[in-house]
Amino acid sequence: MKYQHVFFDLDHTLWDFEKNSELTLNRLYTEFKLWEYDIDNFLDFHNCYAINNNELWKEFLDGLISHEDFQWKRMWLTLMDYYVDDIAMAYQLNNRFQAILPTQRALIPFAKDMLDYCQDRYTLHLLTNGTHEVQSLKLQNSGILPYFTEIITADKCNAFKPMGQIFDYALKVTKATAEGSLMIGDSLTIDIIGAKNAGWDQVLYNPLKKVHAENPTFEIHNLIELKTIL
Repeated sequence: MKYQHVFFDLDHTLWDFEKNSELTLNRLYTEFKLWEYDIDNFLDFHNCYAINNNELWKEFLDGLISHEDFQWKRMWLTLMDYYVDDIAMAYQLNNRFQAILPTQRALIPFAKDMLDYCQDRYTLHLLTNGTHEVQSLKLQNSGILPYFTEIITADKCNAFKPMGQIFDYALKVTKATAEGSLMIGDSLTIDIIGAKNAGWDQVLYNPLKKVHAENPTFEIHNLIELKTIL
């Protein structure tokens, strides 16, 4: 087989970040009794949060804000959409969000099926920009931790995808080669371009079939399609 080592991204690729975020926000909505602040519709609250989250995430990727500011400000801006100017509450919401989110268990459709399919054929690893502590909790709580030989996180090597350092670190830790490695992820800029620049083949998981100008080695819209590649 061409590939000996298969590296998976976690959030949005195996672990259903959107679903788990929604479940966590719904719990916060109840815990903090946000209806008492005239936030009387959870779906609207969730939509406002998603908009603020996406905008601040772009700023974080562009290096305009820190990761800490990204986290609490998405809560603060969402509260501000309802004229609730309470920075202390924003920090409290963020702290609870960070505590609850990794305990959620929703996986992307067919994620576990594909891990079952791959585990006896390849050595599987995780390559993620999340912290080791948080990502390990997600893996453990969702039941997929045992599939992975190495958990490679940004804080372990002080580098984020798409930086070349994290891909080099991954090869060193796993004793893999670029030619024998395959990166599977949902982000063009972070997973696909990063892996391509490092000399790895890549699989873009693109469930919404977003149009783009890149040319990944492979592109799939459903994880079950990995069987046609691996």
